[in-house]
Amino acid sequence: MAIDPKELSAMNDHDLQHWAFSGGPGSYVHEIGRAAMDMRCSLRMIEASNRMVTAMRNVALAIWGVVIITLITQIALIVLVLKK
Repeated sequence: MAIDPKELSAMNDHDLQHWAFSGGPGSYVHEIGRAAMDMRCSLRMIEASNRMVTAMRNVALAIWGVVIITLITQIALIVLVLKK
């Protein structure tokens, strides 16, 4: 019950799970299906990690923006106090 890798990649998650479970434990179908599901899971984890890195980068930039605004405000207040 060998399957073309392109056909295996084109399956949605539900169909792939059903196909993998159609073979008994240790069978070709079960092991290949399990490997394909593991690869998909790994790819999704990489995508989620990349999104998290992007989000954290945006948070860091926002924090630096707040720091710069606070610094400018403090400098302006010091200058105003010294001018009086």
